[in-house]
This record gives sequence, C-alpha cells and structure tokens, in this order.
Amino acid sequence: MKALYIVIAFLMILAACTDDDRSADFVDTEKFPYVITLEKNPAKYSLWVDLITEAGMYETLNIYGSYTFLTPNNSAVEQYLNGRDLSSFTKKELESLVRNHIFPRQVTKADFREGAVNDTNYIGDYVSVDFVADNGTKTLLNKNCKIIDSDIDLVNGIMHETDKVLDVNQATIKTYIENQDGISIFKQALQETGLIDVLDQVAITNNSNIVVRTYFTLMLIDDATFIAQGIEDFEALKTRYDSPGIELTDADHRLRQFMEYHILQGANFSNSMLDFAHDIESINIMSLLYGEGINVMENRGKIRINYVEEDEEESFTSLVDGQRNFPFKNGCVHYINNLMDILSLKPVYMVFDPVLVEDYHRISIHKTLDSNNEFSGKDEKIAKGVIKEWNWDSWPEQVEMTYKRYDTQWTPNGMLWFDLGNNDGGWFEVQTPIIPAGKYRIKCMTLTRKFGGVFKSLVDGVQKAEVSMNYNQDFVVYRTLADGITFDKSESHTIRLEYKSGPATAFLGPILIEPL
Repeated sequence: MKALYIVIAFLMILAACTDDDRSADFVDTEKFPYVITLEKNPAKYSLWVDLITEAGMYETLNIYGSYTFLTPNNSAVEQYLNGRDLSSFTKKELESLVRNHIFPRQVTKADFREGAVNDTNYIGDYVSVDFVADNGTKTLLNKNCKIIDSDIDLVNGIMHETDKVLDVNQATIKTYIENQDGISIFKQALQETGLIDVLDQVAITNNSNIVVRTYFTLMLIDDATFIAQGIEDFEALKTRYDSPGIELTDADHRLRQFMEYHILQGANFSNSMLDFAHDIESINIMSLLYGEGINVMENRGKIRINYVEEDEEESFTSLVDGQRNFPFKNGCVHYINNLMDILSLKPVYMVFDPVLVEDYHRISIHKTLDSNNEFSGKDEKIAKGVIKEWNWDSWPEQVEMTYKRYDTQWTPNGMLWFDLGNNDGGWFEVQTPIIPAGKYRIKCMTLTRKFGGVFKSLVDGVQKAEVSMNYNQDFVVYRTLADGITFDKSESHTIRLEYKSGPATAFLGPILIEPL
C-alpha cells in the first residue's frame, strides 16, 4: 500500500512535462517503458494509448519504476466506450480510470491468488481475484475482467492484458446491501441498529486534518441461512438477541453487538485471511465490536472461523463457495454459512499494525523540546491508513507532527517513521487492541539504519527490553519488545518506545503478539 499521496504528487509534477516522443531514448533496449510498449503494438492497444494521452498521463506512465499495469485491449476499450467520445469524459475521470489499472509494485501471474491483489491500486481500491475455466484457467478481476495475456516485461514494471476495462468501483458495501435480494433479515438488522451508514463510509478526516481511506469486511448471512437456524424474520432475530429496556442503537444492546461482530476492521479478502506468518495455526481479526474479534484458522487451504471442538464434535463457520470476495469501494463482503455468536478469543497469534489505527486505538508522541525551547523535526503527513483519531499527549499546540509514512517492500501498509530529535528525549506510544489473557512474546517489525537510535520498550509503564535501531544499511528485522510477558486478564495494553541514546530515529511496522 502505498505512498499514494506522495506518488500522486510526483505524478502530477511529471504530468506537467511535455508529451514529447521519447521512444528514441530506448531503441537500444529489448524492453521499453509502458506506453511506448503499447505504441509498438497499435493493433492491440492504440485506443488505450489514446485514453492515456487524453488523461494527460503519457509521460507519467513512461517514468522508471517497478509497477504493474493492467491493460485493456482495443476490443475492451471499444466495448467500454460504447460509442462515446473521449471528450465526453472529464480529465479527472480519465485519470482515475487509468490509475485504477496500476499497482505500485510488480504483481506477476504467480502472485495472483483467490481473494484480492495484495495491494491497493493508485486510487486506493482493492481488486478482487478469482479463477475461471476458459480454455484453461483464467484470472478474473473484480468478478468480470479476465487477464488474457500475462507477465509482459517492461522497463518500468510488468503488464497484463485484459479483455475488459476495469471500471472504477463506486459502490460501497451499504449500496450492495440496500440493492441485494435474499438478505432482508440481515439488512433490516443493520438498519434498525444504525450500522448501515457505517458501511457507506469511504474516507474520514482525522483530528490532524488528514483524509484517509476506511475499509471493512462484512460477514453476511442470507435469509436462507437464518431460516435454517429457525429465524424466520427480523422479529425472530431481535427476540433471540433481545435486551429489554435498551435501545437497538445502543452499544449495549445484544443485537447491535451481534451485528458489530459481523463487521470486521479492514479489507480481509480470503487470501489475506490465509496469509499467516511464522507457521502459525490461526489469527484473531478484530471486529467493530470493541475488544472482540473472530478467530480464523487455516485447514488445507480452507478457512475455519471460530473453530470449537468439544467432546470430539467440531463446529465452525465457513465462507460460502462462490459467494465471497465481493469487492467494494470500502472493503469486501463474504457470505457465511452460519451465525457467528461472540466467541471469547483465545491467546493466539495477533498482528497489530500501528499504521492502521481504528476508533479505540491511540498513538501518542511526546517530544521533549531542546535547550532553546524550540522544536525541529519532520512534518510530512501519513499518506495512507485507517486512522480515525490521533491523540497528541504533552505536546504544545503549535508543534508540528514529526511522523510520516515510510513505504517498504516488506510490509504492505508501510511503516511509521518518527524522529524524536538528537539527544533531547521523548517517547512513542501505542495502545493495543484487547489481548486475551495469556503469556506472550511481543515483537515489532522495524527498519534499521545508521541514524537509528536506541530505545527502551515499556509495556504498561514497565520496562521490558532495549531496542536498537542502528545498522549500517537498510535491514528489516523483528525486534523483541517483551519476552515471556503474562497478562492476567483480557484487556488493552500500552506499548511505549522511549528514547535512550543515539540519533533517535525509529521505523515502526506491524507489532506481532505471539502466544508462548
């Protein structure tokens, strides 16, 4: 994911350049930049070149880099235009359409897995992936666009030819729910509990006036599944999860909690659910219900949700084959084959990414001012993430933020890069989701550099380790923040990195919570 705003700014600068023919710059190579490659095969791609040119992105897409370009052929563009002239589109519409076909890293044919491309495109949308039989197995994008030629090498990345234009997805999860048949019970429950509007949210502006995207995963139950469980209509569902004297929209109502539990944080396509690290058996994915989440277990390539075994009897919920990974502007929808009652989470592997901060999480930075009572530091803004609120403890109001997104090839969300200055102290602190009671090792993915400092790690105010960010070159490591720490009850905890010595620069990626 995605230095989206940084890239867009860069693209805007490049787009201001003149669209001179630069093919002569590359005549001695076997591979060419993207648009020049297209121009060398006008019988296939001339209409897409026309669209790129009309969008003012000819030069932009010839810059060096490592990108993935989805390329509709002439037949696909003709079908999409349906007789319309390019002049009937605004330049902004065409720019969005082109960027909808570009990813910031190379994604080869072998990288496509059922679920979604493991990155958002340059307008911040996910593109779903399925496989269909069509003279062999074809990769299907967003349920209707086939890749018909793969892995075409370019100077600046890789290209896949498609049989359709990948139209910009405007529908939200709410749009889908309101227009879908066969889900009347679930739909009314979302409406009555006031949660339907949450599923219309695409972006928010946080307290630092940064506009960021929001993503959700809806675990959807259709009417037939409810009826199989003896729930014939909404009133029967309300009776099952009744909370006398409490309004349906109240956070304490059992039905609202049941519905919040079926809305997960982030876009969790099936491949991301199965991408477990460190040979772990299962993970916990947090829902919108505060402190609660689902447990996801992989079994021979299949997903088992909230698996329970009692008296040699197994029970779990599954995604319905053929009815999962529906992509929308703000996430995805899976149909499930059972009701998910709230399951107390066990101490299993969890990943908490401080870049992706939800409602009840807080990130705080305290910066001690220097001897002149002045502040100096970076003031670049985070470009991407699900960040709803920042809490700046102990900072003068006039002090600028000293953090930014640092995108890497090792973690899709990038890392936080924060600078506490040189030898003048400070700390970085993050509040975790609720962690089930148990014994854990807590580690953090970080990037070491020669100007990195040494930090003390504290959990709930107690020092647990020292963490060095120093190294002679860029090197991704997992630093241990606490080893063998025991939590007696299920609750949220505070993790702090406190400056000790050195240049005081740190890169902070996903935090791994491993049960022992």
